[in-house]
Amino acid sequence: MARRSKGAVSINPRSAQNMSTRQADFSKKKGKVSPVKAFGAIGALICIVASLFIQLPGLDVSGTRMFGIFLAAILLWVTEAVPLAGTAVLVIFLEVLFISDHALLSVGEGAPAYTKFFGALANPVIILFLGGFMVADGAAKYKLDRALSAVLLKPFMGKPR
Repeated sequence: MARRSKGAVSINPRSAQNMSTRQADFSKKKGKVSPVKAFGAIGALICIVASLFIQLPGLDVSGTRMFGIFLAAILLWVTEAVPLAGTAVLVIFLEVLFISDHALLSVGEGAPAYTKFFGALANPVIILFLGGFMVADGAAKYKLDRALSAVLLKPFMGKPR
């Protein structure tokens, strides 16, 4: 992986060119939507629209709408029609649009405030994780992670243990 060059450690650019966990599939054409993803997107839309007009027994209006959002999220996650992070944020926005006090169609008395739903996005732990992911992505983009590992492994060069 790392090799010596005049007192400094450099990284072999060929050793970690494609460090991806996904298999490379060059046979697929870009812009073509798979039938599974199309099924997921259409099924999610049908679940949301059906929950607006069909009342499930034993659930109130907000419960039925939340069940439709839940089914839509399952379809989008399983089929990966929308990236996972996008699906997670979409659920929060759908809750604001359909079951909050500022919903498009009225829910009735006792609907939760829309600020409660947006508050889930502003949780300090969520912000901490997002910040860590952004720092890690920036380090990988500028190959800082490889350079740091080369510096940390420098004292162990040539030693088997």
